[in-house]
Amino acid sequence: MWTASDLVVEIGSIASLLETRLKAFSAGSQKGEEFEDGIIKNFCNKVKSLPSLTMADATQLYDAVSSSCLSNDQQRAVNDCVDEKLSNPSPASHPSPSGPVTPQLAEHLWNFLTIAEWEQVKDKNLSLVAKSNVIAKRLRLLGVKSLHEQTTGRAVAILISELTTMPEYKVIHQMVDEFKSIFHKNDTKAAPFLVKKFPEKPEQLTDMHFQHAYGDAEGENKPIQDLNPQMLQHLVAKHIPLRKGNMLLRDAAKSSATASISKDIAPSREAATHSFAAASQFKQMEMFYNFMKMMEQQQHGQQQGQCKVKISPTKRKALADEPFFQPKKRHALPIMDKAAEAEEEPEATEAAPAEQMNKLPLQPKLL
Repeated sequence: MWTASDLVVEIGSIASLLETRLKAFSAGSQKGEEFEDGIIKNFCNKVKSLPSLTMADATQLYDAVSSSCLSNDQQRAVNDCVDEKLSNPSPASHPSPSGPVTPQLAEHLWNFLTIAEWEQVKDKNLSLVAKSNVIAKRLRLLGVKSLHEQTTGRAVAILISELTTMPEYKVIHQMVDEFKSIFHKNDTKAAPFLVKKFPEKPEQLTDMHFQHAYGDAEGENKPIQDLNPQMLQHLVAKHIPLRKGNMLLRDAAKSSATASISKDIAPSREAATHSFAAASQFKQMEMFYNFMKMMEQQQHGQQQGQCKVKISPTKRKALADEPFFQPKKRHALPIMDKAAEAEEEPEATEAAPAEQMNKLPLQPKLL
């Protein structure tokens, strides 16, 4: 990283170089003029890429240029470059402060990864920890010291985009926490630039910032181009819970609890249903049995009503001998009464022979 003091020293070095080269080669050659213009242009780019330029630093540069052996055109070109730097400081890059750093937002982080870094993210043989370190290192090289939560969300979206299956939301939230931990443990020295909000593309950084982050930026070390970020933007907006109270986590917890309760209730409900069915079946069987019993009793009663009871002679004789079947005999009173007189003398029958007639008491005659 260059400073204003380094550029003051370099002005003297450039002047000495051009003076020495002028002695070694013939003056006024076309190649010599192109070389000198290239040296001055390269120096002006360094002035533009300075993180900041104070008034004191600018005064030192003016003095160094005016006291050098540069031509008037060359001095005018350098002074114009310093004037532009003072009047239009870079809005993106500022020197890193020594105090607390504001969280830095890289809303288009996927555009800042190089081709080689994207290949590592897509490598199925690398673990999530290794891929997270790749992204953390890139953030450090860009000068990120404090992660904005949306920057973390972009990093996790990059990791999820190359997975074969979508993780559960609680797993994605764990990935968010793990990436924060990996970023803070990464030992890559952060670039001395403070960018609160990164631009959409790395080419929009200052030249010095871009060179510090990507070096020569050749081959696979160049930032990736023509990346379609629609899926990544959808993941960030709809599927990455950055905080514990996120609605995605609450809804997932409710769904899990409902599924667990249903799973626990299902066997009991099935057993209760089976028990109720068995009880209903037993009740139906009992009702059918009682109905058949009642029909059997009714049928048996009808049969008893239709049958005739026959009493054998022996049974009839036994019943006739019992006192219950003996008719009560009326005995004559000691005195004559009208009721007894009105009665006729019983005739002798087979059942009551003459012998029994003799046994009847004689009635007294009235004189």
